[in-house]
Amino acid sequence: MKNDNLSFVMKEFELKKQLHEVQSNIKNGVYTIDDLGSILPAAIIMHDLNNRQPVGVSYMNDWGCERLGSSATEINSIGDDYYEKYFVREESLRAFVGISQYLENEDFSKQYSFFQRVKLHNATDFKWFYSICKIFQINENAVLSEKMVVLSSPVEGVSGIIAKVNNVLDENIYIKNNY
Repeated sequence: MKNDNLSFVMKEFELKKQLHEVQSNIKNGVYTIDDLGSILPAAIIMHDLNNRQPVGVSYMNDWGCERLGSSATEINSIGDDYYEKYFVREESLRAFVGISQYLENEDFSKQYSFFQRVKLHNATDFKWFYSICKIFQINENAVLSEKMVVLSSPVEGVSGIIAKVNNVLDENIYIKNNY
């Protein structure tokens, strides 16, 4: 159990470090999102925003597309069915609440992170991923626009821990709402 916790802490630290580097390099024009998407061993998804609400996927790197057996265009074409097809509904709803709060708080020096299970292409079981989302300013044709970038990486060996944490969170929400 200690090795699983240490492994997760190291993975979380590495993801946050990568996300910070991504943000700095994109904002400073050192790299494009596609440059970074080709070298990071994680799914990178860039969401377009309208009034700071996600409205579509404008980019997903090859690593993410290969894992899902899909493309950003296909994801946009299936709309909300994307979440039903690839994710566990309850976990998606929990992530939506957290992302909404993150966007409402408007402190984009921080990021929002969450666990989710993902149904990979041609897989029978879901696989756990740790995801971090952050608002970025992206230079598009000499104009800065805000995008929400999600960096999602597989997490090995912590499925039991994550399930227990999610159960405790669900119980606390139930108690809070009903007692």
